[in-house]
Amino acid sequence: MLEISQPGTRYINLDVEIGDSQTALRIGPLGAGRVFRADHRFDEQAFGDLRDLRSAGTPLQYGKRLMEAAFPDRVRYGYWVADTERQANGGKRLRLRLNIRPEAKSELHSLWWECLNAESPTQRRLGCSNVTPLSRYAELPASRHVGPVTERKLKVLVVVSNPKDLGQGRWKKYPRLDEERECEAIRQALNHLGDRVECHFQTEPANLYIIEQRLLRERFHILHILAHGAFSERAQKGGLILEDDDEMAVLITEDRLRWIAEDLEELRLVVLAVCQSAERSPADPFIGLAPRMVEMGVPAVVAMQDILEVDTARLFTERFY
Repeated sequence: MLEISQPGTRYINLDVEIGDSQTALRIGPLGAGRVFRADHRFDEQAFGDLRDLRSAGTPLQYGKRLMEAAFPDRVRYGYWVADTERQANGGKRLRLRLNIRPEAKSELHSLWWECLNAESPTQRRLGCSNVTPLSRYAELPASRHVGPVTERKLKVLVVVSNPKDLGQGRWKKYPRLDEERECEAIRQALNHLGDRVECHFQTEPANLYIIEQRLLRERFHILHILAHGAFSERAQKGGLILEDDDEMAVLITEDRLRWIAEDLEELRLVVLAVCQSAERSPADPFIGLAPRMVEMGVPAVVAMQDILEVDTARLFTERFY
């Protein structure tokens, strides 16, 4: 039977590492778990198939093709072993952590890994099931150590950017937000945490300088940003539509935004409820706002890789907190 590293834990750790010519799956703690390893290279045909399925297929079809392309037989067998032992251990969860190695093809970062299909009788999409929470892990040369939050309350700063000129002129395709409704949705999402959380808002203006100063001065643990985002194919840069001093729209690119996370030891999590906030260039896995924030030392970033409806973002916020 599988040995659980911490008695009573609800999770079995499952680390998947994808390199340029090898894929490995480890069950259990790093350095001590069982490893299922196979020589493997992600071929161009697979990339082409997945691009086609992204535009014309279903998430289920995409996830099955991704599983087939990314996990050779030996690695898929390792997943089956872990899932069998998960059930034998009282139905514990599998905690998947995906590590795409620096030498691997950068296009791997732009795939929809959350759709990975386990090819089980239930056709479970791993990243969409509460049985198999999935996260992506970026291996960085200078990751900072992060300990537990010692304060009694978690401090959350919610930024809602709703410039006056959205929906017109240059910003015509970006509708204005129902600001009151969005703020209320976040309050309701945090309400069940009671006095364990302290929530603050920055709305008028949602100005980069003010946000930076508040983060430095008030030592928040979580930064939640609700705004419109954009990604320029020509410039290969993502950004957020924030506000200037007059509450008018201004596009702040990732080059400037990344620095708001620098040297903030208390900041544990950034939630970007922004469409395309995790979009990457195929040429560089760290082009894109979310990856840049990880690069600057934020331990965890939740971001959206594709177009996100406002109602979907609201539902996500409720469930996430």
